[in-house]
Amino acid sequence: GEISYSDARTGKRKQVSEANASLTLEALDKPAVFELDAVYDREKLSVTGSIDNPQGFMRKEPAKLALELKSASLNLKFDGSVTGASQSSGNVTASGPSLRQLMQKAGSAPSYSGLGAFSLSGAVSSQDRVYALKQARLTLDGMKANLDLSVDMNGTVPLLKGSVALDRLNAADYLLDKKEAKTQGWST
Repeated sequence: GEISYSDARTGKRKQVSEANASLTLEALDKPAVFELDAVYDREKLSVTGSIDNPQGFMRKEPAKLALELKSASLNLKFDGSVTGASQSSGNVTASGPSLRQLMQKAGSAPSYSGLGAFSLSGAVSSQDRVYALKQARLTLDGMKANLDLSVDMNGTVPLLKGSVALDRLNAADYLLDKKEAKTQGWST
C-alpha cells in the first residue's frame, strides 16, 4: 500500500510506500501483535509491537507494550507499560549511525559539524504532561554521558530539570561550522 501527505503551506510531501501490515488479535482482552514493513522517505523500515491487553488500554488501564523500529538511520525499542495515551513507563534504547542525518530527515538539522553516531538507553516515563528520562546513558560523537532529565509541559513555558554528566566535551564541534571556522578569523 501507499500513504501520502502533502502540506500545502510549505509544499513538503511525505510518503509511505510498499507498506505491508499485519495484526494478530483473537479478542480485545487477549494479546495483540502487529508488524509493519514499509519505505518512508526512501528508507526501508520495519515496526513490530505487541500489547498484552488492548481492551485494558482502551479503558485506560495499565497494559504491557513492546515496540521496535528498525531502519538504516534509527533502531528504537520500548518495553514497558502504558495507561491510555497519556501515561507510560518503561525502558527505551535507541541508536543510529548519524543523529545529524536523522534530524535532517525530521526537517531540522543544525549548521555545526557534530552529531554523528549515537546510542541512548534508559528509563522513560510520562504522566500528566511531564516527560522523564532517568538513569540514561548516551554516547554521541565518542562522548559518554549520564542523564536524568524531565520536562514539565504544564506551564506557559516548558520547565526542564535534571542533570547531565559528560566524560568530555569538544564544544567547537557544536558551536561552529568547520567551513566557516577555517575561512573566518577572530577579527574582520
